[in-house]
Amino acid sequence: MAVPLDYTTDVTALTTEQIVAASTAEFIALTTTQLAMLTTEQIRAIETQDLAVLGTAQLARGLTTEQIAALTTAQINQGLSTTQLAALTTAQINQGLTTAQIAALSTTHIALGLTTRQIAALSTLQVAQGFTTTQIAKGLTTTQIAALTTAQISQGLSTAQVAALSTEQISQGLTTAQV
Repeated sequence: MAVPLDYTTDVTALTTEQIVAASTAEFIALTTTQLAMLTTEQIRAIETQDLAVLGTAQLARGLTTEQIAALTTAQINQGLSTTQLAALTTAQINQGLTTAQIAALSTTHIALGLTTRQIAALSTLQVAQGFTTTQIAKGLTTTQIAALTTAQISQGLSTAQVAALSTEQISQGLTTAQV
């Protein structure tokens, strides 16, 4: 029998087994304060279907950058919807997402989930080591291309990634400053 989450005590005392056994209703009921209290080990124990039910406010205000970094690539790619991804703050994106997590994003997650503010907030390292050529060519919209900083383009994109840009991405996405 699963031990329900005890909201009257410190959630950090919950074991990973209790986190795994928790129902989706219990995850929905977590406050942003309770989410922020979870350890990175507890965060990694959250099943993708439970992560998927968290509200955008819970994610944006409840998860720290350390907790974002602790998410597995499966949790990011299969657990987060594009709406949830778009709700993350620029700090959560810039300081939380690892290059491995970025590389694991589907082109749909990139095209529909990352806002132009989030794209502009990515470090050159995240662009250089996170984005794959396919993600650049098929995931980034022209608006997102335009949001890239000149540093992200000159220091982050490889020649192969630049070569993979479509004519539309170049003509409608790149600004004269970026070129």
